[in-house]
Amino acid sequence: NKTNLYLDYSYHMYGANMGNLYVDVLDNGNWVNVDSIVGQQQTSQFSPWKRRRIDLGFLSSSSFKFRFRGFTHSYSPSYMAVDDVRIRYINGDEFGINNLYIDSTICTGNLNTLISFDLEKDHLGILDKDSLIFQLYQNGNLVASEYLSSDLDSTILDTTIIMNYRPTSIPAGVNEFILISLFTKNGRLYRDSLSVNLTRTIDQLPYSYSFEGDYRTCPIYPNESPSFGQMGGWSSSDDSANSWVVTDTAYCYWGNSATHGYSSGPEAAKDGSSFIYWHQNDTNFSYLYSPCFDLSNNNQAEVSFWYHRYDGNSPPNTNYMGILKGEIYDGQNWQQLIRIDTLWRVQNQPWLEYRADISQFINSNVQFRFYVDSSIFYQVSTAIDLFQITDPLSTGLDSPLALSLSQSLSIFPNPNKGSFTVSIPQELIGKGYELIDLNGNTIKRANFKDVREELDLDVEKGVYMLRVPGSGIREKVVVY
Repeated sequence: NKTNLYLDYSYHMYGANMGNLYVDVLDNGNWVNVDSIVGQQQTSQFSPWKRRRIDLGFLSSSSFKFRFRGFTHSYSPSYMAVDDVRIRYINGDEFGINNLYIDSTICTGNLNTLISFDLEKDHLGILDKDSLIFQLYQNGNLVASEYLSSDLDSTILDTTIIMNYRPTSIPAGVNEFILISLFTKNGRLYRDSLSVNLTRTIDQLPYSYSFEGDYRTCPIYPNESPSFGQMGGWSSSDDSANSWVVTDTAYCYWGNSATHGYSSGPEAAKDGSSFIYWHQNDTNFSYLYSPCFDLSNNNQAEVSFWYHRYDGNSPPNTNYMGILKGEIYDGQNWQQLIRIDTLWRVQNQPWLEYRADISQFINSNVQFRFYVDSSIFYQVSTAIDLFQITDPLSTGLDSPLALSLSQSLSIFPNPNKGSFTVSIPQELIGKGYELIDLNGNTIKRANFKDVREELDLDVEKGVYMLRVPGSGIREKVVVY
């Protein structure tokens, strides 16, 4: 039965030199053209997808297949894409919502939170704005209701809806959001719902994030980089070609780089195979936001991350990298933690670590962000990896591996008078260690050179902590 049988598909065609897209159906051995789209259809790479519908009632055969046919306009990068292809019967009105997105960059309440989603309607004609309501539930409680601002034209099959709400509270951990749409026409109720879990605030330390699993697709050279979305609660400040990008060295490589600049970016990740980077391709800037953190359960806190800034394009004695800044938000103001203006001239230069005590913020919710900018149109990359927040005085262990290693690490004699031996497993040779006091001050910082490390410290009597940053390994040292 071919009555009420339709072919639906979504398409995206952005590029000044875009060609044509054709849809053909093979019916009784003959290819029949049933649809054509000519030239550029979107205004930017991140413009919403558009959707087409083809009535297949004309088919003379009960079996058929179809094809999408692209025709190039010129030799110049322009990309056409097809997605969400469906063959289905439509016997009446249809109504639905999809692609729910909730901005995760806000830590405190009483601020606007962006919500967007797609509304799809079939054969419903004009939608009166007063007949359609959207309700947002947070953890089972209704937090926002909103009507359309204007009627929807009968020619619009799908559109993107944006609404805002001001949350009065954002509990730590995972928050469940449910969006419900209700539409009434001719005495019939149309209802659809979407749900998403969003981590607003993290209140358990240690926290460690290396962007593993956030990779979606390899960046496209030279300037059409997909943003990485909201993975793990991290988000970029803009949804454009200047957004931050997650790459994976296991899948993506151009020449000697895992970024889409042939002479920029690190050769490998600091941890795992993924890292996030910002590729400078214009005189622009961008922010990378972390999730929110509640530090009230901790006595002290320390933040650390690794960064890499390689520029193989700048002539000698020049710097086209721009600025990298790390900042912390205490609920009222953004405060600068670090500013970096330097670059590397050698691509295999090791990643560098930044570490800072943030114990002054333990009574508030905090958020972190990275700012990057560029001073000139040039192909260079700034990369971030292995972002961590730890409590230096915590004796909790991160993982079975850390537990296994810590059980093999021993300090003797303990208590002692400042002279003692640290015995470690082979796996920790070369790893860095620190000795800190109960106020979080670093007494000694070095790397393990052998399975036995002799330490002779001139310190006051008291309790100290020997730790291996990033591993969860911590052991008390008592000096009497």
